[in-house]
Amino acid sequence: MNYTTLGSKLGRRIVLQSIAMATFAGRVAAQAIDYPKAQTVKILLPFAAGSASDTTARFMAEELQKSLGGNFVVDNRPGANGLIGTEQGAKSIPNGYTLIMTSSSTHSLAPFLYKKVPYDPVKDFIHIGNCIDLPFVLAVKSDFPANNFQEFIDYARKNPDKLAYGYGTPSSQLGAQLLGSMAGIQTLGVSYKSHPAAVTDLISGQTQFMILDISAALTQIKAGRLRALAVTSTKRLSFMAEVPSIAESGYPEYQYSAWIGMAAPVGTPKTIIEKLSAAIQKQLSMPEVNQRFSAQNIPIAINTQQEQENFVKSNLEVWRKRFKEWKIEPQ
Repeated sequence: MNYTTLGSKLGRRIVLQSIAMATFAGRVAAQAIDYPKAQTVKILLPFAAGSASDTTARFMAEELQKSLGGNFVVDNRPGANGLIGTEQGAKSIPNGYTLIMTSSSTHSLAPFLYKKVPYDPVKDFIHIGNCIDLPFVLAVKSDFPANNFQEFIDYARKNPDKLAYGYGTPSSQLGAQLLGSMAGIQTLGVSYKSHPAAVTDLISGQTQFMILDISAALTQIKAGRLRALAVTSTKRLSFMAEVPSIAESGYPEYQYSAWIGMAAPVGTPKTIIEKLSAAIQKQLSMPEVNQRFSAQNIPIAINTQQEQENFVKSNLEVWRKRFKEWKIEPQ
């Protein structure tokens, strides 16, 4: 064997690999500097229009466009309670031009509600930051034969298996299951493709109650189509002060809210993640942006990129223990 020739070939290979790596690094750096001006940034939302997650996604698209330039658009991909759109986001090209709205529905609850989830909520994503933390409300149609929370529980106990609740997200589903478990009532869950579709059937009387996000419920409550019986936060909400919390109504352990954040598929360049994270924190900290969310009764909750990564992991473990404790089996 000619070791001199072999050494020469290895040397050339190493040089070529070094040049290739330097070229790739240069392209990534250039892409990060130019980001997001090369093409439209698509924010995948795994739910239909009309929910708090949709409102949040559209607000964030506009604010990021103001902050970073370029063009940000929301792409609604509803179906399978958020699993379809989230899977598409996980499998997207990791170049920063596809982002995903994440939530407690898709990244905290789904792994324990369903036997088959087509993505890993931690390994398949880089979690950029948190945007909001949203309480829910127990709502019924305006003519439902119960005027308050305790009357609702009494009615449910007297009429086992005659109350149906609709849900278009895992968060809404689990909120109702949790209430049933704690209060000892038997109800039937009905799955919908989207949250708004479930609300429509509640108003028409096809179902009898829902645990739904405040922003989706408030317009219907103000219009007199729905009646709010209780909220899922530990304390009453300032803009619904007349409505008690479930916690103060005899179930102090009931505290329930949904988080909504933003992520990118794993492999997205770190420089782009850092740029997005800084922009999200900056925009959500601005008083005018806070007022914009407040006008929709959506509370802002900001996390840094590392805080969000840690939060998603720890929240998964919290719900893993709760599902085991409540003996809720995946479907």
